[in-house]
Amino acid sequence: MNRTVSLTAHTNDSGDVAIGRKTIVGVVGDSIHTSIRETAIPTMYQPLAQREFPLYYQFFFLAVRPTAQTPAQILNSVRAAVTAIDPNLKSTFRPMSERVNAVLAQDRLVARLSLFGGALALLLAAIGLYGVTAYVVACRRSELAVRLALGSAPAGVIRLVVWETSWLIGTGIALGLAISLWSGRFISSLLYGVTPADPLVVGTATVMLATVGMIAAWLPAHRASRTDPAMVLRETT
Repeated sequence: MNRTVSLTAHTNDSGDVAIGRKTIVGVVGDSIHTSIRETAIPTMYQPLAQREFPLYYQFFFLAVRPTAQTPAQILNSVRAAVTAIDPNLKSTFRPMSERVNAVLAQDRLVARLSLFGGALALLLAAIGLYGVTAYVVACRRSELAVRLALGSAPAGVIRLVVWETSWLIGTGIALGLAISLWSGRFISSLLYGVTPADPLVVGTATVMLATVGMIAAWLPAHRASRTDPAMVLRETT
């Protein structure tokens, strides 16, 4: 059974204008027309031939779904159809991909800058962790040399240094996650299709930070495990 709905349009010049009762012939999903950040609002699609009040718009957008024809053939067909309606109508054609790229240009620029800033921060964090670990290992050269002289395997020295450094890495990641989850609500309006606490994004960032941190800790530990205990002990006596 067909259902009908009574509609009223609001205009700045004439106030509320009764459109009348319309028959619902189908239901479509929500659609966003201007910006990916705007909220989808209730929308009704009505054939132009059925409009019962004057048009207040100076331009229209026509979306054409491509078929087996080439873009040039579709363009000629649409231009011919528009000219047949009214030769005085002016029309411009733009591929949807170009329109989408223009709308997303600023967002993509911000995303690239954020990616560059994140990569730079990750690099600086890795360098800083490597420097701290290298300094701690240099201060403990005598201790590590004694361990090696008493029969400790080089792998044991590496595990000792990496295990102690892992506490520092874990503490930093925990604090970073807490701060990011707290501050994420302030940038939620800049995100599209993802939430600040998205499990995939948070998990990927955590694994990446942990991996880079462990590599930065492993390098000085590996170098310390290859030192000659006798040479180190002679230098300290």
